[in-house]
Amino acid sequence: MGAGRRQHVVWLILLAAPAVWLGELVVHPSTFPYLPGSAYSDLLITHYPSAWFVHQAIARWHQLPLWNPNLLSGMPLAADPLAAIWYPPTWLTVLFPTAAGFNLLFYVHLVLAGVGMAAFVRRLGVDRGPAVFCGLAFGGLAKLVGHVGLGHVGMVAALGWLPWFMTLVDLAVRSSEARRARRRYALAAVSFALLLMADPRWALPAAALGLAWWLRCVVDARRAVHEELRSQLPRAALAALLAGMLCAPLLLPMAELVQHSTRSTLSPGEAAGLSLPPMRLLSVLDPAAAGTPEWQAYVGLAALFFAGVAVVLSAPGWKFWAVEAAFSLLWSLGSYTPVYRVLSQVVPGALALRVPARLLFLMAFGLIVLAGLGLQELAHRPRLQGSYRPIRLWGFALMVVALSVAGMLPTLLGGEAVRWMTLLGAVAIGALVQGVGRSTRLAAWMVVGACILQLLDVGSFNLQQLEARPASVVLAEGEALIEQVRELAGPDLRAFSPSYSLPQQTAPRFELGLAEGVHPLQLRTYRDFMAAATGFDSTVYSVTLPPFPSGDPAQDWSPQIDLTRLGLLSVGALASAFPLEGMQPASEADGVYVYGNPAARPRAWVEPQGGPSEAWSAVEAWAWTPNGITVTAQGPGRVVLSEIDYPGWSVAVDGEPAALETAYDVLRSTSIPAGTHQLAFEFEPRTVVLGLAVALCGLVLLCWMGWRK
Repeated sequence: MGAGRRQHVVWLILLAAPAVWLGELVVHPSTFPYLPGSAYSDLLITHYPSAWFVHQAIARWHQLPLWNPNLLSGMPLAADPLAAIWYPPTWLTVLFPTAAGFNLLFYVHLVLAGVGMAAFVRRLGVDRGPAVFCGLAFGGLAKLVGHVGLGHVGMVAALGWLPWFMTLVDLAVRSSEARRARRRYALAAVSFALLLMADPRWALPAAALGLAWWLRCVVDARRAVHEELRSQLPRAALAALLAGMLCAPLLLPMAELVQHSTRSTLSPGEAAGLSLPPMRLLSVLDPAAAGTPEWQAYVGLAALFFAGVAVVLSAPGWKFWAVEAAFSLLWSLGSYTPVYRVLSQVVPGALALRVPARLLFLMAFGLIVLAGLGLQELAHRPRLQGSYRPIRLWGFALMVVALSVAGMLPTLLGGEAVRWMTLLGAVAIGALVQGVGRSTRLAAWMVVGACILQLLDVGSFNLQQLEARPASVVLAEGEALIEQVRELAGPDLRAFSPSYSLPQQTAPRFELGLAEGVHPLQLRTYRDFMAAATGFDSTVYSVTLPPFPSGDPAQDWSPQIDLTRLGLLSVGALASAFPLEGMQPASEADGVYVYGNPAARPRAWVEPQGGPSEAWSAVEAWAWTPNGITVTAQGPGRVVLSEIDYPGWSVAVDGEPAALETAYDVLRSTSIPAGTHQLAFEFEPRTVVLGLAVALCGLVLLCWMGWRK
């Protein structure tokens, strides 16, 4: 087979591999991925509703929405990193907010991850065959596919760009010609910007890994280190500036949101949630031992074996990746070691990462690179001479076999023999090549066998950890209940559920705004207001509002409902899986109690300036769009909108700018004199405007770096 044809085969393998990892999602693209038996998916809670709303806003109001009214009584959409409206591939799901659109997005990024990893190890001197093995290992990583089941769209996308960022960093540093180096630095900046806009939480780990590899490449340069630094540092600084400029439309609004959110008060203990328990390290050998994808450390037994071979045979560059994998593992242990506590205080922004176990992705990255180096050594190094190294290699192989046999019996009895047979097969093919000596054909078949073993091993597990659910079922969850709640609340009013009984993917389609919601960046003022209105503990960080102390939303947590406070948020109906104390349900649907709120106020009203808040009257008219609200009101008095106050909102009365005030700690308001007046509330955040201007300058800089001679 010619070199060109072999190259095409490599591409086809890596392009087709996600069909194995995603299984039924590829066969039935109109289904959504879930973990088996899971009641929730972040894809349906967060990503789908955002994409659907942006799609509707463009079709209905012909504007890009900067404000999201559908959860938590409203919050900024442009600043929301989970909405990812500034990440270009997300617009695939905005244009087509369907299960197929999201599944295609997952597929594309798994291909990016696999091809990118193959490209990176090729830069390290690994041949095409072992590079394909690495691509299969990273693109089909059990933890990565598990996060598909969790619905973490942004995280999967960001990790798809990680190996490309590393590849471009390596290319940039090792380029001898100045113009080519500058272009490659520009491309590295673009890849990092895409990674950040997909999921900003991965900016710090990716930057740390990229910086470490950049320093390693500088040290390995032919010139003296100080000369190489003097040459490379200005280009690297310019690339970092370019990446920041390209990300400005997200970074600037998000920084403002974080400042006003509950995330800014996150303590080290809260940030260390879901640290990897030491006992869960057994998932290195058995993926079923992880319990959740957040604690998954499995890279495949064949990959683990070949990574060990790289260490035993001292493959070129093995120390860097061994240290990187070990450090990432220590970080992922979080509160179980003092390492995380020290680093979270020293490294700026470390607390914002939360869930330390996600650094297992970087551990897996290092192990897979080591696996490529180890497979390369076995396949292409001449037969080991002397006595020491063969004894060391065979001792390592025998130790692996002994540990495998000792640990595999319970797994075999459970009917999951594939992955253990994989390890024994990896040991066997490695031993065969070393026993026979160097043989090009035998080595090639060994690499083919390793790839097949990896496909069987990780593929068999990945097929078990995804459950495909029809969109027609998932998107219809709670429809009957929401229809009752909508009818009871009336038009333009919101609903509240202390038991998360109103699915976030269903409510927006019925134009039902929710006063509760799931989001990691809740506004502090709103959280405190709702704590007083429903009686939950506001001192504990939670991604859900209200928090669920037991973890089960349907379990009664004894809420203390203040209907007057909820009425200020235009909450006209409540839905609860358990009875609410002191309230009489108006109806019941699907085992959920539905209550009316007689204290509910309209979405806008006029009340006496400084007078009793009970003496209010509805405005004469109001009209809503995502980025603006117009009101016709009779003064004098204070016009109050049942809308959350946030920087970027402004108001004009009869076309003249007026002072925007905060009412009841969270709502927008302004004062008007006697007579009938037209009020226009507009959302034009300066951070978004400034971010777009900076990004435009970044595009100019990108063109300059790419085309300047």
